[in-house]
Amino acid sequence: MNKIAVFIPSLEYGGAERVTSYIVNHLCNKYEVVLFTSKSATEKEYPINEKIQRYVLNSRIELKNKLIEFEPDICIIMFAPMGIKLVPTLRKLRIPFIISERNDPQHFAGKKITKYLYQYYMKYADGVVFQTHDVVNYYKPKLKNVFCKVIYNPIDFANFPHKNKSREKKIVNVGRLHPQKNQKLLIEAFSRISKKYPDYTLEIYGEGELRNFLQTQINDLGMNDKIFLKGSTKNVLKYVNNCEIFVLSSDFEGLPNSLLEAMALGMPVISTDCPCGGPKEMIKTGVNGILVPVKNIDELSSNMELLISNKKIREDLSVNAEKIRYILDSDKILQQWENFCIEVLRRRNE
Repeated sequence: MNKIAVFIPSLEYGGAERVTSYIVNHLCNKYEVVLFTSKSATEKEYPINEKIQRYVLNSRIELKNKLIEFEPDICIIMFAPMGIKLVPTLRKLRIPFIISERNDPQHFAGKKITKYLYQYYMKYADGVVFQTHDVVNYYKPKLKNVFCKVIYNPIDFANFPHKNKSREKKIVNVGRLHPQKNQKLLIEAFSRISKKYPDYTLEIYGEGELRNFLQTQINDLGMNDKIFLKGSTKNVLKYVNNCEIFVLSSDFEGLPNSLLEAMALGMPVISTDCPCGGPKEMIKTGVNGILVPVKNIDELSSNMELLISNKKIREDLSVNAEKIRYILDSDKILQQWENFCIEVLRRRNE
């Protein structure tokens, strides 16, 4: 294996985009790497090594010509729906390829035909990477003869903040202001217990189409001085690390980076037990965090109250949550990606 091509729509801030930047920056130390994106580079995106060539995909003809010119030994598609446009060309050129499913396949937000097509094309992949075992089980009947592997999201601890031992009385959430993240539920749950614990506030980091809706909800609840939409910030972990409790309220997720990072910071965390099983892949309730049913406001508010009122439980969860660092260390995870590519090619050449 000498040359690798990687495909993703963009490198703008997001979970799959960050993982992709880690992967290409790791692989370019040993191999020649080309990155294909649908969008041009912007200021608000993850950095990549200057050794990595980058092209913007404008047409299938241009894609074909670039692949013929570069002659990759293997391709990695980091956004599964891109397979609709890529797989026919890759098969025609007989280039081995890996597809990575980054979200819950049952909650695809696009058109039904797009969901059908991209999942159909996955059966032609030489390898498929998933983030959770629940997704593996979903795809098993469809990908009986495909080499599949679960690889978790990496965290780069070389640039990771140290655990803050003196935290403020704040509950924090990080995520796009989008129906999937269900911050509406979190705001309502916090408002139920706020009067009992007046020293606590809720901070929500992220931007999205629901900003005005959520701000109206906060206003209507009379929580303007308790709940704050903080917007997007480049160094969000600095602010998260200053908070006492992390809460993920999503209806569905892949393997949410914000949750993983909060645990690695040694934070007591509460998460919905949302499909496709990312949170339960990492959390054992009562040991290193707390799982609550999706959309269950009573369980969410009562467990926030439990952590606010019980310092011993917070401390125990914190100590165990931080152990996730041993699982998600970027060196280990990125080596798994490299090994998977090598194994895919070995199987292909048998």
